[in-house]
Amino acid sequence: MPALREEGTMKTDIVKYVLGISIVCMSAFSLSAQAVEIPDVESRIRSGENTVPSIALPPQRPPLPANLPPPAENEGGTEEVVSAVAQNKPVPEEATPVTSIPEEAHPVSPFSGYLAFRSGYPGLLAGSLYLRREESVLPGFSVLFSHDSVDGFSGERPGNGFFDRSTAIDVTVFPRGGSWFLSAGLTENADGLQGTSPTLYSLTDRQVYWTSRAERALRSGPFTLLGFFDGDIVSHIPAGPAGQENTIAGYRLLPGVGLRWSYTDFEADLTGRFRYETQAGEGEFLFGRGDLSARYIHRDWSFTATASVVADSRSVVLVPFNLALSREGVSPRMFSFTLDGGLSAVPLSASLLVAEDPYIDRTGLSRTAADWNASLSASMQPADAYRLSADARFLKTAFNRTSVYAGETDPVSFRTDTVWLDRTLLETSLGLVCTGTDTELSFGWNSSWLDRVDGSSAQTISAGFLVFDRSPARRWESGTDIEWEAGQAEVPYWNLFAMVRPFAHFSLNLRIDDILSLWFNEPRMVNDVFTRHSGAISIGGRFDF
Repeated sequence: MPALREEGTMKTDIVKYVLGISIVCMSAFSLSAQAVEIPDVESRIRSGENTVPSIALPPQRPPLPANLPPPAENEGGTEEVVSAVAQNKPVPEEATPVTSIPEEAHPVSPFSGYLAFRSGYPGLLAGSLYLRREESVLPGFSVLFSHDSVDGFSGERPGNGFFDRSTAIDVTVFPRGGSWFLSAGLTENADGLQGTSPTLYSLTDRQVYWTSRAERALRSGPFTLLGFFDGDIVSHIPAGPAGQENTIAGYRLLPGVGLRWSYTDFEADLTGRFRYETQAGEGEFLFGRGDLSARYIHRDWSFTATASVVADSRSVVLVPFNLALSREGVSPRMFSFTLDGGLSAVPLSASLLVAEDPYIDRTGLSRTAADWNASLSASMQPADAYRLSADARFLKTAFNRTSVYAGETDPVSFRTDTVWLDRTLLETSLGLVCTGTDTELSFGWNSSWLDRVDGSSAQTISAGFLVFDRSPARRWESGTDIEWEAGQAEVPYWNLFAMVRPFAHFSLNLRIDDILSLWFNEPRMVNDVFTRHSGAISIGGRFDF
C-alpha cells in the first residue's frame, strides 16, 4: 500500500508540473500579439451561448435544407430518435466549421470539408472527417465520421474500466432547391463499468437511425404536400469476458404527412404524425398526434397558434395548444423577443437521460408526459460592443402526466433507476457579451427557483474571456472560461484554450479542460457510483479543404 500511495503521489505531481508549464505557456501565448491562437475547444459551460465564445461551442450536425419544415418538437420524433444514442457523446469539437478563413483561401469547388485530430492526457484520442458536395444537376451530399475515446481517467490506469468512447457516421443527401432530404447514420457509444461488476466490463449503445423530409407543391396553387419518415433501431449491450448479457433491443418508426396552405403573409399547416415503438419483452407503445397551426408574419412581427389532439395506447387523450408572439428586430440595436405558452404533450423515455447518465436503466417504453408551460426569450444590442440576452421558462405537470428523471444507482446491478415525478420548474438565465477590437468578455447567470428534481444547482455563474487576431484571417485566438455551481461540492469548471493558424487551411490548437479537477485529482461524479472523465490536456490540429 505505501508503494501504491507513492506511485499515485508521483503521478499527481507529474500532472501538476505539466499543468503548470502549460498554463504558463498559454498565458505567454495569450499576451503575444504575434504568434498566438484560435481555440477549437468544447466548453464545459452548460449555460449556453451567453457565456461561451462561439469557437468553443459544441458542433452541430449539418443543417437541414432551408425550404423544408424542421422536425416538430412536440411529437417526440426526430430529435429524440437522434438524441437517444447519437447525442450521448458529442461529436468532437473539431467538427465545428471554421468561419474565420478568408474566402479567397478556398478554391472554387463543389467539394469542401475538413480532417481533424486530437490527442492528450489521460488517454485521449479523437478524430473526425467531414466531406460535403454542393448540389448541382446531381443531388448534394455530406458525410461525417468521428471517433472520440478516453481511457484511464479519475487517476486510474488504462485498461481498468475507466473509459468511454464514441464512434459515429452520418450521411445526408439533398437535391437542388431543397424539396427533400434523407439522412441516415450509425453510432456506437461504450462506457466502462469501472470495476463494479465481476462479470462485465462495459455497457455499449448502438443505434441505426434515419430521418427524412419532403415537400411537393400541388400544381401552381397555394398548397404544398409534406411528408416525414423517421426511425431508429437501438440496442443496449452489457459486455464482458464471457460475451454479451441481457441485451435490450428495440426500434421506433415515426411516419407523418401534412398539408400547407400559404397566402402572402399567412401560412397554415395541417399535419398528422404516428409513432410506433417496441422493445423486446416490453410490448408496444403507440402514439398519434394531429396538429393544426397558423402563422401570420407582418414585417418583423410573427404570431403563431397551434391546436393539437394526441392519443396513445395507454388510453391517454389530450388536447395540447400553443400560442407564440415574436418580434425579430430588423437591426441588432432593436429589441427582439419570443413569448409563448400553452399545454404540451410529448412521449418521454429513459433514452433522453443517457447523455447525463450512461448507466441509466433503458428497460421500458415511452410514456406521454404533459406540462403547462410558458417561456420568454429576449435579446438586444444597445451598443456595438454589448449584447444582452434574457430567458425564462416555466413548467408545471398537467393531468398527472409526470416526467422521467434519474433515480438512485444500484451498486450491485450498476444501473440507475428511472422515476416519474411531478414538477414545477421556473428557470431563468441572463447573459452579457462585451466585444472589443480584439477581445471578448462574457458573463452568464442561470437560476432554478422552484423544484430541482434533477439535482441541478440552484444558481450557476459563468464567465469567459477571449483575445484574438483582429485581421480577417483570424490567425490566432486564445481564451478561458469558468463555471461555478453554487451549493455543489465539486470544484468549478475552468478551461484554457489557444490556437494558431500557420497556414490558411491548417490550424493547431492546445487546450486544458477542467483544470481544477485535474490539478486536485477530484473526479466528477455521474451518479453515486460512477465517475465521468474530467480534466484533460490535449493538442490537436485541423486541415480544411
